[in-house]
Amino acid sequence: MNRRGVLKGMGAAAAASLWPGWLSEAFAGEPCGARKGAVTLSAAIQRAHAGLRPLLVFTIPTDGGEKWDRGRHFGEYLNHGSDADLAPLACAEVVCVERQALSQLVPSTPVPLYPTDPREAEPAIYLVDVERAPARITIALLSFSHREVEYDRFVELPGLEGKSEEERRKAYFAYREEQLAREEQGIDGCIQQTSAAIRGAVLGDVAWARHRADATWDRLAGSDRELAQKIMAGGDGTPEQVLSLAPVLAVAMQERQDPHLEQLLAAAARARYSARRIPGSKWAEASGCGETVEGEEDNIAMGCGMGHVPRRSQRFLYFFTRSPYLPEE
Repeated sequence: MNRRGVLKGMGAAAAASLWPGWLSEAFAGEPCGARKGAVTLSAAIQRAHAGLRPLLVFTIPTDGGEKWDRGRHFGEYLNHGSDADLAPLACAEVVCVERQALSQLVPSTPVPLYPTDPREAEPAIYLVDVERAPARITIALLSFSHREVEYDRFVELPGLEGKSEEERRKAYFAYREEQLAREEQGIDGCIQQTSAAIRGAVLGDVAWARHRADATWDRLAGSDRELAQKIMAGGDGTPEQVLSLAPVLAVAMQERQDPHLEQLLAAAARARYSARRIPGSKWAEASGCGETVEGEEDNIAMGCGMGHVPRRSQRFLYFFTRSPYLPEE
């Protein structure tokens, strides 16, 4: 059954009848005025509950500028993370929603009272454990480490007075190489930071990861158990098969330190969350001026050639409902 399609067709209020008891209570009193994102989130909660998976909420910021930055950071991790970085993601359900929608359905959503940085007021990633009643929600990642230095191709370098054209050229070249290297270090740090947060959120509680694996195993038919045993013995499986067995395979991966299972889980995560849209967001690309949203027809790319976007930052999660470059309707 396509639960997502059913939930969207029914509407948030009607869909509440299919939720666990704690969720139905949380959504009581919103018969027709559900805020934007509530249906997307409710469908994700239902999928996580049905699949015995934790839910990772990638928070959509309120500020427009932060939408660009956070979307870029998520894109760097999802598109350029290693197998070790992405394997745990195969065990989780992922959705992108604003914190307001999350707080609406899960009133216990924690919010930093005295954030040291304004960006921390809307934590980057929440973990929602929908198998517990009431649901347990924690902050998996408070904020991203932002770049301190951005490359500026038009910067005026000091100390070049009286220098020859060749000396000026060498100075600018050295500056460019230094800044590009710092950009790449920042991207590496972002990927590592996100990877550690998600691995800890999804697999850090070893006992609970084992609980999910055992519950998943109990649900499997005989043929599926044979497939799981075949994969754990070194065989292959399609991304869809690996995703359906992910809780079992992930525990085996950790216990055995098995690179084969890590590779299969990472490939399944990429197929689900990098090759396709994550509910609540879109994929977009930018190489300097303007952006191209994948699957959209109203894209605008200025083609000015004056902007600079690091290669690993060019494909990113797009959190706007429409292009900010389009005129107001």
